[in-house]
Amino acid sequence: MFSTDENNAIRSVIKRFLPEFISVASKKGLDTPLKRLSSFQNENVETSGEGNYYDDFFGYIDPGYVQW
Repeated sequence: MFSTDENNAIRSVIKRFLPEFISVASKKGLDTPLKRLSSFQNENVETSGEGNYYDDFFGYIDPGYVQW
């Protein structure tokens, strides 16, 4: 983000969110980091109205470059 306080606020939210997300995702068959990333980077999902995609907000991670 734009400041240390903003970065810390985002980090705090993500740390609370991730354990629950991983639990739910695993129950739906997204039981590896690669499967979860592929699901998140779904080109078929866009916001309503403006038609934004995940990479408009989060960028893109090439799964081939990540050490799983």
